[in-house]
Amino acid sequence: MKLFNHTRKKSWSSKLKRDMELLLIMLMNLKEIIGRTRFQKIVFLLEQKFGVAFSYNFTPYYYGPYSSDLQHEINLLSLMGFVDISHSHGVPYTHRLTERGILAAKSIEEQYRKDHEVLHLISSIGYFKGKPTYILINEAKKLMKYPEILTK
Repeated sequence: MKLFNHTRKKSWSSKLKRDMELLLIMLMNLKEIIGRTRFQKIVFLLEQKFGVAFSYNFTPYYYGPYSSDLQHEINLLSLMGFVDISHSHGVPYTHRLTERGILAAKSIEEQYRKDHEVLHLISSIGYFKGKPTYILINEAKKLMKYPEILTK
């Protein structure tokens, strides 16, 4: 299943497409991600600790590395009908694939079933299951050289 039916310059559109495909595969294998902070840290750690080739630029933030590009793509996947983001007062944002997202992720995973990057992503997912978000924040802060003001 193709995410995009139109063409753009390859220099950034191929990275955008690949990142979004990896996000869909990641979310399908995790089932759900509760919290924007957790989502950001999982992607950062997949890139920095496990070597998954996302192309996001992360900057130091109070709750660990943050990428506005990543947040934009999460929102875009939601607008495109691939990801459901639910939120209620006092409860963190919950991210799950929609039926359309599940079909797309399965199709992408099948298309890339022998792709080393996708296999590596899938094999790395287990690391995050059951691990508290604060642990992920601490790990991410250690991997990113943090200004002292943001570590207190």
